[in-house]
Amino acid sequence: TTYNGEPSRGIVRINSDGSIDKSFNVGSGFNLSPMCIKILMDGKILVGGNFTSYNGVYRPKIIRLNSDGTPDISFNPGSGAENGGYILSVGLFESKMIVGGFFNSFKGVARNHICKLNEDGTIDETFDPGYGFDAAVYAVLVHDDGKILAGGGFEDINGIERRKIVRLNSNGTVDLGFDPGLNIETAVRDMVLTGEGKIVVGMLNGVRRLN
Repeated sequence: TTYNGEPSRGIVRINSDGSIDKSFNVGSGFNLSPMCIKILMDGKILVGGNFTSYNGVYRPKIIRLNSDGTPDISFNPGSGAENGGYILSVGLFESKMIVGGFFNSFKGVARNHICKLNEDGTIDETFDPGYGFDAAVYAVLVHDDGKILAGGGFEDINGIERRKIVRLNSNGTVDLGFDPGLNIETAVRDMVLTGEGKIVVGMLNGVRRLN
């Protein structure tokens, strides 16, 4: 709720020396916790989490901020991640967003733990994961070709066994050419790509690199 003694509820931007950047105005901030942040190419900021409002503006679980911290009202996710859900990760591809987390529907459409959004916050219905995941998605990473790595605590997506990590095609179907088998024992919390195109996976019990 504060940073260095000054009110800043849930989010703050700091200068390179650690001091508060006061040109970033959060107002009353978030009513509940933000859990992930992505900076867009134009300087705008996507924030996902467990909140339902920011600076008095209703935006359940995901919001886009202007570079000065004000809400970007052109991005409207409607009812967002529903039924007590929340967003834990956001991946970007071109102007679209892949959101992962713990939810069963998004904006009234059945989506188990993953959803693709258009630039204005509407659902991209060309991305259809079917039944979706059987447990939460903690991490989303998008390849340059639009394929999507998802990591989490799941064992199954749309009837196909994939333990803790899966790669999806850009339309939401499982990429059968990527099969980690039983290599991942515990929930995947984060992922990064190396310069060689390999995947470094952060798990509850350590770190592993995959081809």
